[in-house]
Amino acid sequence: MPNVDRRIEDINSEADLLPEGAEIGTVPTDVEQATGLERLEILGKMQGIDIFDMKPLPSDRLGTLKDPIMVRSFGEEQYCGCTGCPADSHNVKWITVSGS
Repeated sequence: MPNVDRRIEDINSEADLLPEGAEIGTVPTDVEQATGLERLEILGKMQGIDIFDMKPLPSDRLGTLKDPIMVRSFGEEQYCGCTGCPADSHNVKWITVSGS
């Protein structure tokens, strides 16, 4: 049986996000075949942890330079999106922000 009880705190490298796979002759489940960030997300959900913080963003105020509505990102680049005010008053306009 594949090891699906790995705890988030036990993950120290990308190698820790590689599953053992399914039994020969069976169709693997998501947790048996997922790797990388997808596996991290699944393991987090199994432990009640929202790895990617999927709560809706605040739409009750307009983000400004002094008081932005922050969206965290895993990578080196961050993305800033504008939906307009009121929300959804125009197509989302995206800006990529990086340290370089």
